[in-house]
Amino acid sequence: MRIELIYLPYYAITIPVYQGKSKSTACAAIEAWSGAFNLRAYTEELLSETPQNPGQVFTPQITEADALLIAREGILRNALRERGGRRTFKWAESESIELLQHPFWVYYYARRRGLLDIRLLDAVTGDQPGSKTKGGVLDAFIDAGRKTRNNQVEQHSS
Repeated sequence: MRIELIYLPYYAITIPVYQGKSKSTACAAIEAWSGAFNLRAYTEELLSETPQNPGQVFTPQITEADALLIAREGILRNALRERGGRRTFKWAESESIELLQHPFWVYYYARRRGLLDIRLLDAVTGDQPGSKTKGGVLDAFIDAGRKTRNNQVEQHSS
């Protein structure tokens, strides 16, 4: 059993919306590996926080443009669910997109003899993320392992 802190890239997206004549904002967080959508606003404190003692810090696999599309779809889906299937707002033209590294605690454990698994805990909220985020973390680990092996092969062959 082992526990480590990792940082997974997220896009913090704020989109101005108009409901009638009033203007408000819709906020979303898109996990930049799996595309997991979360209806959340990040605080200025978290946006400006730099990892102090990071374990692994991963680079995003999803582009800003794709993250914006996922955010708009998720916000629209949520609004339609809340308002009984009626769209009551219009998107504004400008939006704010910021890439941040979101901390997660990863707990490694033996599910059965010879089989390892992980559990995640959001290091900010203390919540367990969904299965899509877990898949993103596993994909990030696999990619990091692949890059490490490729670098070792390149160094060995040089």
